[in-house]
Amino acid sequence: MVSLDRKRVTLGGVDTKNFSLRNIFNIGASYLNFGQQWITDQLKNLEALQLGRWQDSPLHHIEVGSEEFLRELRTLKQLKYLSLCGISRIFELPSSIVELKSLVILDLKACHNLERLPDDISSMKSLTHLIMSDCCLLEGMPKGIEKLSNLQVLKGFLITTSKKTPCRISDLVNNLRKLRRLSIRIGYEAVINDGEFESLASFSTLEHLKISWSVSDPGYVKIPILLPSGLKKLHLECFPGKSLLRCFTRTVLIPRELNIT
Repeated sequence: MVSLDRKRVTLGGVDTKNFSLRNIFNIGASYLNFGQQWITDQLKNLEALQLGRWQDSPLHHIEVGSEEFLRELRTLKQLKYLSLCGISRIFELPSSIVELKSLVILDLKACHNLERLPDDISSMKSLTHLIMSDCCLLEGMPKGIEKLSNLQVLKGFLITTSKKTPCRISDLVNNLRKLRRLSIRIGYEAVINDGEFESLASFSTLEHLKISWSVSDPGYVKIPILLPSGLKKLHLECFPGKSLLRCFTRTVLIPRELNIT
């Protein structure tokens, strides 16, 4: 295991056949640079790569010199865990990221410059955790999320236009039978289909649900919501109305923990 604990770190340029790294964790580096062909034979068997912050605080700023390093990740065929959490200056994930067939956890939380994800991620069948929360500039969702049948945690699912979010909540309900945690963000220009949030009631395994609004338009106030019977925690954030009763128009079972912020 290697820990990145200096303020500025450059990865790449050193190769040795004497050992093979399995894990790299960023403990305290704020500025990351990557040499050309930074993934050497020494790194080919990496299973965990945490370049992002592990602290849950925006005070721990991390910046990369360029996002070009992401294209070389395609060679890490054994990679199971990838964290880019809190890294700035990443504007787009390359399509080659979907070649990481062994990836189980992809953490993109608080990548504030991130605008686009790969067009189709349906081939990443091993994913159990896909975390995109606090990525405020994301334009939409990629195709194929509903085909990731092993997902247990999906955070930051963005609802916008049907073109930018081809997958809807009802698609998730029908296919993601193992989902335990889900967070949904209602974005600008969001088109809410009839019965879309009522379909949440069909999530048999869902325990934690967060719904946040990025819009203040009163038109998004009355969205009929039905909750799964097994829900333990509900978090509602930035609700644009004055009364939640306009959403919960039918009798619902209130979960043990309810947070409204």
